[in-house]
Amino acid sequence: MNQTGTGTGTGRSDSVQTERSCSSHVFIKKDKPPSVTIWCLLAETQKEIIRLMVIAKRRNDCVDEAIKQKNEALSEIVEKELSREEKDPNYEVIYTLKDLN
Repeated sequence: MNQTGTGTGTGRSDSVQTERSCSSHVFIKKDKPPSVTIWCLLAETQKEIIRLMVIAKRRNDCVDEAIKQKNEALSEIVEKELSREEKDPNYEVIYTLKDLN
């Protein structure tokens, strides 16, 4: 959607003024043309999509961090167990895969 200037001399585009005419919860206004209503719906939908994408990214970042911490903890356990096994050839590892997960 390419918006042109309003001709008011303010230098603001129609999109800025249209955005101001949109309320966040009331989309259909009798005093506004259908194009403004549609633009408001699209703008609000785009904002919601961006908000959901930000939430998903944060969630993915948290999952990535949890996986990283788990892998670091597993590496420490494996190194510790290998070190014990090197020191004592009769040492048996007592962890199972279920324990590590």
